[in-house]
Amino acid sequence: MYKVTDLEADLVDFAHAWMAPMDQFGDHFSLVRQLRAEIGHIPQEFVDAWRASGPDRALKLVAARFRELADEGLLDAPDPERAAMHFLLLTGSEISDRTYGGVIPMPDEERDELIGSGVRAFLHGYLPRRESSGGA
Repeated sequence: MYKVTDLEADLVDFAHAWMAPMDQFGDHFSLVRQLRAEIGHIPQEFVDAWRASGPDRALKLVAARFRELADEGLLDAPDPERAAMHFLLLTGSEISDRTYGGVIPMPDEERDELIGSGVRAFLHGYLPRRESSGGA
């Protein structure tokens, strides 16, 4: 298991790694775009099989790691799958939308900013809250 030393920096690195295949595997993501465009014309069994072997499987792996981070007290994530989905949406959706699924290049600085702001928004919602210790 990877030891977290700086949660924000580590999540930024993870988000960059998560988004990198969009640029590296254009044919795959072209197929995904086509599938999404034709979803109403594809048999449900095919869609279910694709989701189970791809997107749902990947989400479960991210959720498992988020569960570990919650167990370590680094995240407050009572529903790790929901937290994983929030993380992926916050760090990747705008990039995916603005690049049309990796078709249009995005400058590195812009990608860095979008991922960084997504990670900060995620942490705002999922960092454990410190209990106040009474007082005045």
